[in-house]
Amino acid sequence: MKSFITPIIILALAAIACKKDDNKEGGNGEPQPQKGYVTGKVVNSAGKPLKGVKIIIDHSIFWNSNITTSTKDDGTYSVKIPIGSWYAFAENTVEYNGRKFKMDLHPDNSDGFGGDGAVRNFTWKLSGEKTEPMTGTYGGVVEFNHTVGEFEVIEDREIVWTFTPSGPLIDGSAGKVLTLKSANGNDLRDVPIGRYKVTAAYEGKALKLRKWRTQDAFGADVTFDFYPTFESFCNNCQILEYKIK
Repeated sequence: MKSFITPIIILALAAIACKKDDNKEGGNGEPQPQKGYVTGKVVNSAGKPLKGVKIIIDHSIFWNSNITTSTKDDGTYSVKIPIGSWYAFAENTVEYNGRKFKMDLHPDNSDGFGGDGAVRNFTWKLSGEKTEPMTGTYGGVVEFNHTVGEFEVIEDREIVWTFTPSGPLIDGSAGKVLTLKSANGNDLRDVPIGRYKVTAAYEGKALKLRKWRTQDAFGADVTFDFYPTFESFCNNCQILEYKIK
């Protein structure tokens, strides 16, 4: 009898262990919500954990009622939440080329949650539409203006802009050459934050460029960095000026 009972006991214990693991991670291996807590992990676009990212658990009704924490070395966090209705956000503060940027991170689930708990993971994306209740894009904005005093008019939507990365982007990735046109004739949106050399052409003819509000000479190209805030005009942006002749 002993030789038959022992395997049965082993199988029973294994089943109990599996059940406990399922309660933690679910049948698909994904972490499951813990009552009274919101937990998760923050990574960059390559899947590397990010330490020190600010996690904001914000009340959905009461203004300025939030709980904050930071991610640990392995990118994970855990926050105890009181009864209520909440949203989770993640904000990564990064110094890049001498300026500090605050970057919103992308949630795998943007839904609100209550006291039953939730799992909210985040990824640092350099472009793409933000999810509600946030608005805008993860990339930066490049505005452009025709130089004052030059009267030849062109269709700004037909200008072809070429952005060539000059060094790593803000997350350390290599980036790629971008060829863009403006949808509204005023700016180029959702450009991954980085340092770029930019050229522009209209009907095959090169335009001359410089950074706006400078006395720099116009040239065939201009190299620029984004600003976290450009005076009162825009955030995570740069403004360029062009001339035809």
